[in-house]
Amino acid sequence: MYADLQGLFGSALGANVIKNVVGLAGDLPAESRKCIDDLVPGVREFAMGSSSEGDLTILRFDPAATKRVEACVRLLPDQKQSPAKVAGADVAWSDRDAVLAIAPGVMVNGPQALVESALAGKGSGAGLSRIKLAKDEYLVWSGGDDGMITKGSVLASDERFRVGGTIEFPDESFAKMVQGKVAQGQGMLSAMLPADKSMNDATRARLSKALSCDRNGKQLACSFELVESPADQGRDLGALAAAAVGGVRSYMTSAKSAEAKNTIGRIAKDLVANWESEPVPGKPRAKRKLVSYPAVPKTIPKGVKVTTQAADWKAWAPLHFEMTSPQYYQYEVKAAKDGESAEIIARGDLNGDGKTSQFKVLVKIDRAKQNVLFVSPTIEETDPQE
Repeated sequence: MYADLQGLFGSALGANVIKNVVGLAGDLPAESRKCIDDLVPGVREFAMGSSSEGDLTILRFDPAATKRVEACVRLLPDQKQSPAKVAGADVAWSDRDAVLAIAPGVMVNGPQALVESALAGKGSGAGLSRIKLAKDEYLVWSGGDDGMITKGSVLASDERFRVGGTIEFPDESFAKMVQGKVAQGQGMLSAMLPADKSMNDATRARLSKALSCDRNGKQLACSFELVESPADQGRDLGALAAAAVGGVRSYMTSAKSAEAKNTIGRIAKDLVANWESEPVPGKPRAKRKLVSYPAVPKTIPKGVKVTTQAADWKAWAPLHFEMTSPQYYQYEVKAAKDGESAEIIARGDLNGDGKTSQFKVLVKIDRAKQNVLFVSPTIEETDPQE
């Protein structure tokens, strides 16, 4: 894959896309957003390739921005900050089998041997030398794996924006299956677009029809095309990106909140098991009461997972419950004053904005049915997206 980023960001479309899309980075700290604003004008080229030796990614930028790039990389939330020594690099970090290295005007990611070779200029460059950009093309890709051959490009002009490509499959039946999946994707694209006043009907219809796929035997040709001015392209791509970001955020939040729901279920199960165990000598179940278990951790995590220790769960020992893996939520069992009922509560702050979510389940003693412990089948949710 090769991208002429300098040409793309310098085009009318690039200016409009940056204006519309960068604004979506609302969850990023202000300093990280400033990095995007500062670095985009200085990027030059992007290349990515794969071989039997591994995958290599190269980003070229204005050498004068090298220190700024380094500072921005350090701001990345997933940056492990594990320094590495890489020949030819000013600074580098390691992460498992790959390194990320920065030298004047270039950033390279991949296996260390390949990164050092790239920084030393030892590669033949044969892969890049075969790449030709047609008029108004800013990105092209090609490759093949597992019997499939693929190629495509991104084109942007004053009249249209188009992402298109072809895939040749090993056999026609596989191509038919993928074509069906793409058709489902078209429906998902329509469903993903907002149905409220934030997007007018004309824009929604235009974006829904922009994706198309045609099959010829075992070859599938797909494209996403907008025939309109650069300003309109930027507006529509920004709207599409906003819908996509919203969908991803919703999915990630749902995935994280699954922790709260599953853990509440585990606590409820352990609470019932404790209640149904042999009663404490001298205290038959008819006289037992539900008790509280303190919140762990003591403060609600703010947008990050925290690791609690066994000592934090000492008060929970009667339930034989503790969290041994990092958690997004705080957990508590809060008994009523009369001990006849209790709430199992999970509290979180997934985006760290200070507004918390809450999930809770009610448990109560049913004195009319041999003092069994009843657990509500419904989890009560308050601001679950927080």
